[in-house]
Amino acid sequence: MTLARIRTTLATGGSRSKDAAADFVLVRLPAAHRRVLADEARAIYRELAAESWDALRDRVRRHADHQVAEIERPAADP
Repeated sequence: MTLARIRTTLATGGSRSKDAAADFVLVRLPAAHRRVLADEARAIYRELAAESWDALRDRVRRHADHQVAEIERPAADP
């Protein structure tokens, strides 16, 4: 959720809630990365699920790596 917020702020120049940032990023994510943000991370953030990342570690790592790559991409790139 934090990486989504950073990415959204850099892309839009404005600050949004973590939920709004997740919505912004979800439509821009490849399908392989959507579920970890849309379902697991958001449920933990909303306290609808216990915070347990062990089972999700590999998927979260791939998602985080993708988000960081997008954050580091120059603003002129689509």
